[in-house]
Parts: sequence; structure tokens; C-alpha cells
Amino acid sequence: MSQRAISLEGIVATMLCGTFYHGRGAEVVVIGKKECCSCKYDLTPYRGVHVVIADGKIITAYTNKTVQLRYRR
Repeated sequence: MSQRAISLEGIVATMLCGTFYHGRGAEVVVIGKKECCSCKYDLTPYRGVHVVIADGKIITAYTNKTVQLRYRR
């Protein structure tokens, strides 16, 4: 998280308000445009944060500002 400049608050907000997708053997949680508009909290600083989870552990977290990736459900 510190190497990618993502705060703990960003990870927690992504886990609570983000959308879960399954891809490549792991779950990916994303905060996109839809989540920023529909949530009652201000999520715009965390838009584009992706958290990859496998076996109940956070594998990695990164920021994708384009957020144009489509995951299969």
C-alpha cells in the first residue's frame, strides 16, 4: 500500500463500498464511477482503487485511473 500511495482508509472504503468481481482465481474489489455516485460518502479520492483478494488475504492494491477494465462474472 505504501509503495503505491494508497492509504488504509482507501482500502477500507474499497472493501466496504466497492464492487466485487471474480477474475483469474481471485476477487477484485473496485471503486468506479458508479460507486462514487451511488454511495452516500464521498469516494472520489478513492476512485480507481483496485484491491485483489485471494484466500481471504489482500494480495495487492493498485490505482487504475482509467477504470475501463471489464471483468467477467
